[in-house]
Amino acid sequence: RKRDSYSASVTLNQNIYDGGYWWNNIKQKKLLKEAGRYDLLLSENQVIKLVSQYYYDLLKNFQLLDVYDLAVQRSQEQVDRTQSMFEIGSVAQVDVYRARVNLGQDQIALIRQKNTVRQSKQLLNLAMGRDPMIEFEIDTVIAFEPRDVTLAQLLDLAIESQPGLKSWELNVRAQEKDIAIARSRFLPSLGFRINYSRDNEDVNKVYSDFDKNWARSIGAGISWNLFNGFADRINYQIAKIDYKNSQLSLADYQRNLRSDVKNLYDNYQAIVEIVEINERNLEAASEEYRLPN
Repeated sequence: RKRDSYSASVTLNQNIYDGGYWWNNIKQKKLLKEAGRYDLLLSENQVIKLVSQYYYDLLKNFQLLDVYDLAVQRSQEQVDRTQSMFEIGSVAQVDVYRARVNLGQDQIALIRQKNTVRQSKQLLNLAMGRDPMIEFEIDTVIAFEPRDVTLAQLLDLAIESQPGLKSWELNVRAQEKDIAIARSRFLPSLGFRINYSRDNEDVNKVYSDFDKNWARSIGAGISWNLFNGFADRINYQIAKIDYKNSQLSLADYQRNLRSDVKNLYDNYQAIVEIVEINERNLEAASEEYRLPN
């Protein structure tokens, strides 16, 4: 005799204790999320650095373009003057040829510098995420204002706020959680379960009269993996090795960061002195250019 039966059930399974696996896993993901935020900030800083670098490169090339243009004008004047002196017999023709050679060399340098300016514009466009062929103008008037800062202050600032260092520190802490996660496999797991079910030969009664034709069960269970071919122990050892390697990498990053800050500080101090010397040289060169030969 054929008999139809319909049923529906809902089961709730809740983990109560798993050796700290789920808790440490949540902590690890939060640490990695925070590290990712610092990685993003580091990328933003690198873009700012790149744009600034190409901006100052373009500014330098604009200034050099003016210098080469003045050199061409100066050489052209020298050619005209030498030609006039040759015509009246004051100089030999070879002096005219020398002046023309100097003019040609200065003209070649000017052409090359114009090409360098175009390339600098393209690099700056690319750094800003734009089409490299877009034309634009930049402010060529800047003021150099040296700042009175010590190396110790810069090192403290780098250690306190450098995004790359913060990301490394958080990744080391996240790696430490891997040890706790691997260690949790040695401990038992405890779970809790509730089941509600309905069963009837009439399908309509399965989904009506909820106070009838139902059954409920409550239970708890414990599981403990006593042996799996030493896989858990191997994973635990690997997690400890990875954690140690991450600590060593962090220490290496800190050393390199201090070295980079020191090098940049030394370069900055040298640039301050060079700017002062070049300002005096510029003043002397301006006077030389103003005076007639």
